[in-house]
Amino acid sequence: MRREWRSVRRGFISGAVVCALIAVGTGPANAASPDDPPIRAAVERAVRYLTSQSLEQMQSDHYGLVAYACLKGGRTPKDPFVAKLLDAIAKRVNGGKYHPTLHFYYEAACDAMALEAADPVKYKPHLQAIADYLMEAQRQGGQWDYPGQENGGDTSITQYGLLGLWACARAGVKIPQEVWVKAAQWQAASQKRDGGFAYHPRTDQATTHSMTTAGTGNLCIVFHQLFPGQGLGLGGKSETKKPAKPKQEKQKDPFGGRLKKMDFDRQIEKLAKQAETVQKPAQDDGDDKTPVNLRGARTAILNGVRGGLTWLLRRYTIAQPSGWKLYYLYALERLMALTNLKTLGPHDWYADGSQYLLTSQKPDGSWEGTYTQQSATAFAVLFLTRATSKIVKHAEPEQLGAGLLAGGRGLPSDLSKAIGADGSIRKDPPKKIDDPLDKLLEGLASADLDDIEATQQAIVRTVQLGNREELIGQKELLKQLAEDPRVEVRRTAVWALGRCEDLSVVPVLLKALEDPDLDVVVEARNALCVLARRPRGLGLPDHPDDTLPPTATQAEREQARKKWQAELVKRWREWYLRIRPYDERDDVLELTVRKR
Repeated sequence: MRREWRSVRRGFISGAVVCALIAVGTGPANAASPDDPPIRAAVERAVRYLTSQSLEQMQSDHYGLVAYACLKGGRTPKDPFVAKLLDAIAKRVNGGKYHPTLHFYYEAACDAMALEAADPVKYKPHLQAIADYLMEAQRQGGQWDYPGQENGGDTSITQYGLLGLWACARAGVKIPQEVWVKAAQWQAASQKRDGGFAYHPRTDQATTHSMTTAGTGNLCIVFHQLFPGQGLGLGGKSETKKPAKPKQEKQKDPFGGRLKKMDFDRQIEKLAKQAETVQKPAQDDGDDKTPVNLRGARTAILNGVRGGLTWLLRRYTIAQPSGWKLYYLYALERLMALTNLKTLGPHDWYADGSQYLLTSQKPDGSWEGTYTQQSATAFAVLFLTRATSKIVKHAEPEQLGAGLLAGGRGLPSDLSKAIGADGSIRKDPPKKIDDPLDKLLEGLASADLDDIEATQQAIVRTVQLGNREELIGQKELLKQLAEDPRVEVRRTAVWALGRCEDLSVVPVLLKALEDPDLDVVVEARNALCVLARRPRGLGLPDHPDDTLPPTATQAEREQARKKWQAELVKRWREWYLRIRPYDERDDVLELTVRKR
């Protein structure tokens, strides 16, 4: 079988746009969250609407999509309405064969997603039948299309063919590697010159938002199947729910998972060099034993993803996409989860999308859509609940001093090594100290500069592995150390205060946000994130440098730092005034926290 990969033209991709996508799109967490009360309420109203429908009121090919949305929206497989849907779906498999009722591969994919979400063990035989049905329908070129039609491939149907197989694979159904490779080959070759995708790529149809999210998402799904446990290099390392175990354990990332800004083309080239030519797995059982060239697949996929994201960034919209609106929103949520992009360039896609959905929801809890209200409502629920994020796991920065490690900022996350100022790992780590916590803190107060680093690491290790009650008992000493004239002592103190699980230390941390040393400020911010159970903070970047290009001048960095620090102080003060215990509220504290 020929293994040719058409290279995606790089001319349509602006280097500046890609840099903006990486530098900003992997930045701070969204201001909106699926746990926000208005969003939870909207999802609940939508699920009530869906569960109020009767099976007779609903098209049979909607059963899987609606069941999947209800499950992601908080219902269980034992919910009476969901149970009826699952039972009807399961009956479509008899004699080991899957028999759709109306919409072929769309229906098969949604049925697979619902069954896998409900009980992947119980329904594995059904999922095997659905996988067989979808694999048999894949065209020789790697695409899917309506039966009997010869459009040269259909991006939308291919999207659902891959979604169905992905669901089956999550349940442990074996999908031959060639299925994924062929799909990636077709999808990469069907990308238009502008980086987008069209409904029927071989026609003169224009690229659209809905098809570009679909086509780019298809490439991401295939990437995670062919290279399990490996990230796309956009938003940090990502892996599927059941990743294949690597043959050799990789060295722990000394930067705690924090993304380093780098040239994207160089990153692509590095990933391509790492790719290997891998023999087909045993389950292929075909006569063709030629190796599958994953080097070419990887390069084509990464180039295709980059092109698709650039197209979407340049034409960013939520309310007015070209193509089906709510179908597009769910595809956008899926693409952002697969790429681990928290924002799309400067755009907070989830905040924008959830705001649009909250304002357009009908009184009965549904949404109007291009096809039916039930399908539109299901797509909206899947967006608001960030359904794909629950399937794809991403490695998060460690809480232990994370967020400061790029460029040598902050406490080491790997306690057996120290990070140099240039980001390199020192070969000779500081000496190990095993004193009790109280002795360590006393030693920190009197330590010479040369001994502070070893004492600091010992404190971090002791707090991480020890008794929190012991730490709480030292909070008065920690408060004193937070005002020590030495920067390293202040940083260590505010880090430890954040692990005391005691809101009474918040005023000390708020004061530390105004520290003249930037490392102390960021460490205090991280400590507040831990105390507040908000690992991504209050919507600001982890560090002021995160908003700047690598070429920023020192004056620009200083200006960004002042602006970021002032807003950081303001937001955390406002947060504390809202949540502090009632019995701790008094005029003095009010004035202390409110003063500027």
